[in-house]
Amino acid sequence: MKNLQVNEEFITKGKRTMLLSVDKPYLDVIPKFHYDEDYCKKTGYQMIKERAANHGDITALKFYGAKKSTKQLFKEIDDVSKSYTSIGLKKNDNISFFALNTPEMVESLYSINQLGGVSEWFNPTAISPTLLRNHIEENDIKYLFTIDVMYNTVKEAIKGTNVEKVIVNSVMDSFSTKMQIAYFIKTFGLDYLSNLNVIKSLMQEIEKNGNDIRNLNGKSKEQLVNELDFLKKIAYNIGEYAKDDKSSLKTSFYKDLDKDERFITWRDFLRNGEKVKRINEPKYEEDKTSMVIHTGGTTGPVKRVAVTDYAINSAPYQISLMPNTFEVGDSLCQITPPIVAWSLEAIHAARYFNMTSNLIATYDRKEFPKIIAKNKDNHYFTVPSFVKTIVNAKELEKKDLSFIKTIFHGGEAIAVEDDKAVDKMLASHNCKVRNALGFGQNEEFSGFLINLDIPGTEKVYGCCGIPLAGNDYIIYDLENKCELPYGKDASGNYHIGELLLSGPSVMQGYIGKDAYLNEKAIIYIDGKKYIDTGDQAYADENGRMWYYTREQRIVRTQSGKIFVNIIEDILNNREEIEECCVVKSPHPTNVSEASCHIVLKEKYRNLDQKEQEKIVEDIILEVEDKTSKMYSYYVPGTYEVRNQPLPLTSFGKVAYRVLEEENEKEYESRGKRPLTKIRYSK
Repeated sequence: MKNLQVNEEFITKGKRTMLLSVDKPYLDVIPKFHYDEDYCKKTGYQMIKERAANHGDITALKFYGAKKSTKQLFKEIDDVSKSYTSIGLKKNDNISFFALNTPEMVESLYSINQLGGVSEWFNPTAISPTLLRNHIEENDIKYLFTIDVMYNTVKEAIKGTNVEKVIVNSVMDSFSTKMQIAYFIKTFGLDYLSNLNVIKSLMQEIEKNGNDIRNLNGKSKEQLVNELDFLKKIAYNIGEYAKDDKSSLKTSFYKDLDKDERFITWRDFLRNGEKVKRINEPKYEEDKTSMVIHTGGTTGPVKRVAVTDYAINSAPYQISLMPNTFEVGDSLCQITPPIVAWSLEAIHAARYFNMTSNLIATYDRKEFPKIIAKNKDNHYFTVPSFVKTIVNAKELEKKDLSFIKTIFHGGEAIAVEDDKAVDKMLASHNCKVRNALGFGQNEEFSGFLINLDIPGTEKVYGCCGIPLAGNDYIIYDLENKCELPYGKDASGNYHIGELLLSGPSVMQGYIGKDAYLNEKAIIYIDGKKYIDTGDQAYADENGRMWYYTREQRIVRTQSGKIFVNIIEDILNNREEIEECCVVKSPHPTNVSEASCHIVLKEKYRNLDQKEQEKIVEDIILEVEDKTSKMYSYYVPGTYEVRNQPLPLTSFGKVAYRVLEEENEKEYESRGKRPLTKIRYSK
């Protein structure tokens, strides 16, 4: 694939064609750059090792108080590579990961790459024993890396399969001693200690032999029994505090005394590697799959995406050619879990720029402001639903946040007003660089377009911006098989069409049972490979991309198509609304209708019922007035006022499929009659 070289080469002389593929107007604001196609032709491990030269003392990883220098990290990557060699992993072998942001995950990521293996990244919360067993059998998987919480699922899935080793990782593996003790007590509870065999044996001896063991500290049988009972009561009370579903999942691996011998703890895994004297490090291969990632599953079944080292290395290289604020020694908050390319890119970018990855093993948007206040990281890669939480966050009030250099977010749309509010909030806290909305998919392994702050250009809110250096995009008419112009038509409307992306970070293609989809997803135009995103978008006069909606989110009614973002924009402009999502709801005569799910801001949720109902009534009147002036079928059919935040996918996006399923269930429960127009949920 031929990449961009310098700006002037692509700017047409004289009159512009108004086609992005020819004019590339966004190059007018990008600094001139030369894209070295050969620079990224190396393995991911080789890339970061070259970049780490002379930076061995920089802190590479932070994990809840524990730190590892760059020099230490590479030493441990080599040790982990020896351990994977000891269990038989070879070039092109697939090892499937169910991981959190832990140092062991990062070390394994690069160890597998160093050995020429293939790492495949799963969502731990969205896999069942049946699905995992199917994956293992269909792809002849022999190795798994899993967090301890997944033990029961993996234990069931590997029965009767050819899996040879399952490496079990716990957050405790890298905790400091103090953190380990606190975690152990909270997770297991002291009642676990009271049930240890040594305690039980002592109780049995006392009851059996009585005063024959009376000389134990000079205490009688009765005194010993009373003291042990007292300790057990204390242990029980703390144990009750610790009990919850997650704790039982975390402890299941450690309490199982009849484990399958294929399971191995991280410490034992490392001990195995001590016997290996050397490792085999294959050379770079241009078309070799080095990583398999999964699509988000928000619009249908999860698909497997094959990615090469060239694509992985291109992502941070492209960032380096654009205006950026990454500096050696900066810290990057690694909060997005390693189930998505956006997160894996952040890990690789931190190593590329020799920054510190501050690994966060939890993924909760409510915790995001607290994490910012406590850790004071310079850079953040996240999603809009997380970014919005920092506006009016009590944890950040009266704080100097000038340490923040960038907050990159993408993966879903953000309302213009929300984008402005985040920007205003950061500016009020002395931040020199503002938030940057972008766009990308796992099919491109990275952020593909970004709304950067570029000197001399005005900030535009709610816009996905311009392509990273070396990337191209076009707006395409799938029906007529032609590229649509950028800018407005004679009637003053933008040309909305299918968003197609082309660049060095794009996937090889879908693999496995999804490979047949490549015929639709991969389009060649004039010999150039484009990925069909399935998203609707348009390009303005300056070549900036504006996300419109996903094809799958369009509500198709008997009278016409509803683009839900139009209704969401109306709702998001209401001061009382914290978040909203518009999805389809079944209808007996109209096929489907628009269903609005809204969450009011806390101060409005706390009003009495009549005051709250009045606010909701005003919101509905405004929505109906504005939508009816466009098309009558745009008027929403139902409204649900929720007292809890909207559900999220494991990627942090609003789980609109969940809302649609709720609507469908209620529709069925009502005997296929229309949903009640206004509903209040708990």
